[in-house]
Amino acid sequence: MLQRIDKAYWVVLMIISIILGVIVGFIGPTIFHHIFFKHGDTFLVLTPSISNIFMFIAVGFFILFCIGMIFENKKWNYVGILFLVCSIAMGYYASFGNYTLISNNEITIKKSMSENIYKWDEIKELAYINETEEPVKRIHLILENGKEETLEINRQYVQELNKIQQKFIQNDIMFYK
Repeated sequence: MLQRIDKAYWVVLMIISIILGVIVGFIGPTIFHHIFFKHGDTFLVLTPSISNIFMFIAVGFFILFCIGMIFENKKWNYVGILFLVCSIAMGYYASFGNYTLISNNEITIKKSMSENIYKWDEIKELAYINETEEPVKRIHLILENGKEETLEINRQYVQELNKIQQKFIQNDIMFYK
């Protein structure tokens, strides 16, 4: 009797994870980044869509963990625990691995395991790429140290784009359209 309750627990947890996993995969990293990073002088938080894909994968690993825990065989339990570890790692990477923060003082670009912070006065020049009616506006930054970065900003952030342009003008950054 106790084994049936134990299996039912993992089945219920798996069903809840499937339902919530779809929601978390679509909006989880974006909401997380806005809650934890949009404060103070940060006026734009960009979350790449790859973070949402990683969150879907993390939820998938958690569902596989639940499936592994349903079986009585110890081997499947160990495989399930391995999937749990993979789920935690992917969820952490989706939440903390990729984002861009634009604030009044600096631009922070976090990709994979490296974080680059650039002050506005470190930007030498920039160019707008693809000035078409695409939903994404690309801004290519050329820094004083020779590095180049590309920001992809959705056009829905009209006020933030105007504020970024004002920052370029305030810091005498040459820009090309």
